[in-house]
Amino acid sequence: MALACGGAYLIIEDRARERSDQMIREYLNALTRGEYGAAYGLLCDNEDVDRAWFESKQGRDPIRSFVVERSGDWGNLMDGSGRGYSVRVTLASGISTVEYLTTKYASDGDSCVTH
Repeated sequence: MALACGGAYLIIEDRARERSDQMIREYLNALTRGEYGAAYGLLCDNEDVDRAWFESKQGRDPIRSFVVERSGDWGNLMDGSGRGYSVRVTLASGISTVEYLTTKYASDGDSCVTH
């Protein structure tokens, strides 16, 4: 029985990882397409980010391309769990920089993006 429960846990964990990876790609693709409202909608509810400020900031030097360089799981009892990502972004100005983003697993099995 313990083996079966462990196997079910691994399947759920794999699905959460896949959804988290999908969520980070959706977020970055929305930014790349200039769909700042859509990207803003993927932020976690607890983000204290004003939508107008977010959209203005993103539009100043927009992302033209990105590559996820690394990802890994994180978690603790206080903050929950999710995945962290190291993403190399190239901006419209030609500047290339590394951004660190995280996703957080929600109780309903979905994920959201945090900064």
